[in-house]
Amino acid sequence: MSRRTPRPGLTPRVQVAGKVRGVVVMNAIAFLREQYGAAAPDLVLRDLSVGRRATFVAQLREASWEPLADFLIWLEAAQRRFAADDPGFARRLGEFAGARERSRGGYGPMVATPDAAMRMGQVLWRTIFDVGKLAIERLGPLHCRVRITEFPCTPLLWQRTLGAFEGLLSTPELRARARPLGCASEGAPCCEMEIQWEPIPQPAPPGA
Repeated sequence: MSRRTPRPGLTPRVQVAGKVRGVVVMNAIAFLREQYGAAAPDLVLRDLSVGRRATFVAQLREASWEPLADFLIWLEAAQRRFAADDPGFARRLGEFAGARERSRGGYGPMVATPDAAMRMGQVLWRTIFDVGKLAIERLGPLHCRVRITEFPCTPLLWQRTLGAFEGLLSTPELRARARPLGCASEGAPCCEMEIQWEPIPQPAPPGA
């Protein structure tokens, strides 16, 4: 199992096609603001070519479709500027974004329980990306294997995706943990992870 993180600034070596929902981009921008200050998104834009900036300068909407290639270039630029030596940057960004998508993006009912998440996983994926095929194999009531094929992944996007699954699928009672098994960008047949939900210790009621 590889946990390699791409060298900061490394541009995708795959031919990236497809689109991603605007809510993914918006939540990534919100992560930068929260972690690095209100001016952080503008600093990243300065590092992009004029052509790439258009995606982020235009008025984003949660339901809009944005070029996945532009988002990947933006993600690399953000890590290069703010977290060049931080291998956990993209995963933390993904977890932050996934949690916001669960609470604010209308995805809550589809991931309300582990059972719902495993049933609705394919539908959920298609509402976020217009490329890639997701399959879920149930391994137990709180355990599944996720395989993503035909997806133009990169190591940095894979880390972001792992974090997003954890943030999106965690509930107040259960913490979702994603264990990577392989990524197509590193030579694996597909992008694959196992997800397990673990109980979160709850505070004792007053007077107990």
